[in-house]
Amino acid sequence: MARGELSRAARQLERMTERAQEEGAVYLRGIAHKNFAVVRQLEGEWEESLRHAQRALSLLGGLGHASLVARLSFNTADL
Repeated sequence: MARGELSRAARQLERMTERAQEEGAVYLRGIAHKNFAVVRQLEGEWEESLRHAQRALSLLGGLGHASLVARLSFNTADL
């Protein structure tokens, strides 16, 4: 191969490499964006689940308190 051909091939390879890197970066940014969206969605679902769990615990605590009051009332009624 002539020196000119090698030089042209090297420049072409360099341009192709740069383009591939740019396309790869765009592709990876797209994946990162999608992953971030999924993480945000999961965070929202987790927060909602936590609110439901807190509400359930609050209700259970209220039921336990009502049961205790009812037992105390029943026990003191006999006195």
